[in-house]
Amino acid sequence: MNGNNGDSVWNPSLRKTMGTLSTLGALETGFLTYVKLFSDSADLCGTNGGCGSVLNSPYATIHLGEGLDVPLAALGFLAYSTVAVLSLTPVLASSSSQEGNDGEDWNRIGLLALTTSMASFS
Repeated sequence: MNGNNGDSVWNPSLRKTMGTLSTLGALETGFLTYVKLFSDSADLCGTNGGCGSVLNSPYATIHLGEGLDVPLAALGFLAYSTVAVLSLTPVLASSSSQEGNDGEDWNRIGLLALTTSMASFS
């Protein structure tokens, strides 16, 4: 299905770019999650609006029950981290071994499904 006979990873430069961008997204949303859960204000957000006003909006959390609110940034962190793992794992695995890429097609499908859902819900 991938047409490469198991001898290389599909588009390694694109995967590295996706891994880099998703790692940056995970760092940002991880910071925002930390600020939402453990801090009253973000010093890096500034005083006039910025991420402080976004983190305190009624849409910043998902209410799951009595006393259980999940910051929306935590879901972003989970999504970005998953994209980073899905995009970088085949590149790192291919550099350490030259065995067939049996999971390459499933990895690409998962990556496509996750990034499409991220774009749809953003």
